[in-house]
Amino acid sequence: MSSSTGRSIPASGGTLSTKLKVKTEISSATSTSKIESAPADSSEPGAARHMKEQFRLGMAGVIVHYLNPYRKEDCTRGRIMNNDDFKHLARKLTHFVLVKELKHCRSVGDLQCNENVKHKAKDFIRKYMSKFGEVYVREKEIE
Repeated sequence: MSSSTGRSIPASGGTLSTKLKVKTEISSATSTSKIESAPADSSEPGAARHMKEQFRLGMAGVIVHYLNPYRKEDCTRGRIMNNDDFKHLARKLTHFVLVKELKHCRSVGDLQCNENVKHKAKDFIRKYMSKFGEVYVREKEIE
């Protein structure tokens, strides 16, 4: 009798430990093992992109929440008059906050949409909108 490893196994005799060792070698050679993928590391480009995207999505909701009062008719400073301006501001301010937080964090893995970041975003929006006066006027884009 021969094993899949190429060694011959005596039909009878041999020690129990030898038989177990050979049986283990045969079963491990014939079994298929599943290779589990490691969890995403923040050093991988795909994982970093995913973390930035998750942070951006979380902050986009926060930015929209804090910009909504500027759409109301009773707003006295920086009133947003139309939907296009609102969408433009939401994208622009979300990008600003993302860039500022990336500069502040040591790695992309440290990005978190926590209460501290939300508070800083609220203050940033308040200061940004106050510089426009009574009504927000979108700046001309350079083409």
